[in-house]
Amino acid sequence: MAGWATMSGYYSCMACGHEFDPIATRWFCPHCKFKANCCEGEPLG
Repeated sequence: MAGWATMSGYYSCMACGHEFDPIATRWFCPHCKFKANCCEGEPLG
């Protein structure tokens, strides 16, 4: 999974603002464990 830091599928956690890849983490923020809603924030794609 090279280049993951530059992928366009990043999501900012609604709870703590940490940016993560929602697909890789199944919408759980790796920083605060907040479960993101897939319909919130920027659309993927």
